[in-house]
Amino acid sequence: MAVFGQFIGDSYKDSKPKGKIDSVVEIMYEFNDNDTTGRRFFDRFVYMFNAKGQVIKSTEHSMDSYFTLVTVYTYDDESYIQQKKIEEKDNRTGTLNPGSMIFYTYSPGYRWVKVDRHWTGKTRPDSPTDFVDAFDLDRSGRILKDSSFYIGTLQMIRRHNYNYNTKGNLVELDDAEGNLGIIPSKTYFTYDDNGNTIKEERMFYRGTYNNIKALMKTYIHSYTYPKLDNKLNWLVKKEYVDGKFERITERHIYYAK
Repeated sequence: MAVFGQFIGDSYKDSKPKGKIDSVVEIMYEFNDNDTTGRRFFDRFVYMFNAKGQVIKSTEHSMDSYFTLVTVYTYDDESYIQQKKIEEKDNRTGTLNPGSMIFYTYSPGYRWVKVDRHWTGKTRPDSPTDFVDAFDLDRSGRILKDSSFYIGTLQMIRRHNYNYNTKGNLVELDDAEGNLGIIPSKTYFTYDDNGNTIKEERMFYRGTYNNIKALMKTYIHSYTYPKLDNKLNWLVKKEYVDGKFERITERHIYYAK
């Protein structure tokens, strides 16, 4: 069951690893211009799982950064996420600095959720520019639509609509900015038999959310998975942008004993 908040990395892009997982390490490398041999480190993610298969802790360390983001996840008895606590670890001193708190408030039956983001570890928003997200969910916890608003003015920042196929994979994501829904876009997803994204086609249009006009530009991201383990979880992912090889991600999966 695809419960809201049960994702690692890009929630709608990667399939959840199969099997009982203890931890996952993903290391991403990028390439300069047309050089596909001289890769450089770009990002490193580590995910820790509990016995239910939920991510309970993650870390992210980016290129040229002295800090590692450390996120701790809390769930309720129905496996819906309740809270994320995000801190910055100073890799030079080992100290943790306050980051942000993200709280999830659900309607009865888990058909709607409000997400509040509070910065610098405080329990109240710091300024009118802080924002909240609102999600409509289906019975399985998948997102149907979402909107982001500034708290002080309730001005809409952006909105999305989600459409799924019969396998539960996201196949279309509609996106637009602001109250009028300017710079609308549509993204279409294609998957392999293991549920991994192999193509992501994003189209930007003139007009508004309710009045889409001429197509302005299209970006195509494609992915290949040249190495899988015996559970058919990918261990190597290659990313191409408009046909150009851009990134490679190496993944190490540690299974629970």
